Amino acid sequence: RRGMNKKLSGDIFIELQPGWVIVQDNNPLKKAPVRNNAILSPLMIWGEGIAKARIDRKIKATEIAPTLAYIMRIRPPNGCKETALPEVVR
Repeated sequence: RRGMNKKLSGDIFIELQPGWVIVQDNNPLKKAPVRNNAILSPLMIWGEGIAKARIDRKIKATEIAPTLAYIMRIRPPNGCKETALPEVVR
């Protein structure tokens, strides 16, 4: 109020590290999503030691990073909640 001008004030951006979540317990405007807006597309993985397979299920985007980390033999990112695709890990 004192010394603040709406036309001159800036915005605050908060960038969270993986695993951190902003929680607003008393948010009355919180609504559930109405529909899924994802675009279905194929996922193809080629490489040495990867057997040919066809997976006829929906794969979550969060399963891709741990799978690629497994193939490259490195640790998955810290924020991963999913595991590598079992069809590739065999």
